[in-house]
Amino acid sequence: MSDRLHVNTEELGQLGNSLAHHAYDLGSYVSDFRRSTDLEPVREVLERLDSVSYEQLAEAVELAGSVVGKLQDRLDEASSGVKEVVRNTSSVQDDFADDIRDLL
Repeated sequence: MSDRLHVNTEELGQLGNSLAHHAYDLGSYVSDFRRSTDLEPVREVLERLDSVSYEQLAEAVELAGSVVGKLQDRLDEASSGVKEVVRNTSSVQDDFADDIRDLL
């Protein structure tokens, strides 16, 4: 196995932007989900059901929203990390190119 590592900063930048875009989309979906699952209008019907209580259903909806919200946060973190790698890699490549030019 080679000890070389090639970092394509353009592709990494695209990945970082893609992760940020997906994180934003997830945030929108969570907001839409919470609005569409407002259980207050159907509370009376749900309370008549023996198998599931309104509180249990509301907790499940809140948990689902929380999990997706945490996923959004992780995607944001991953996006930021990838973008930082791109910045650092570009900087190192620029410094290396400058050093080579100085030698010539």
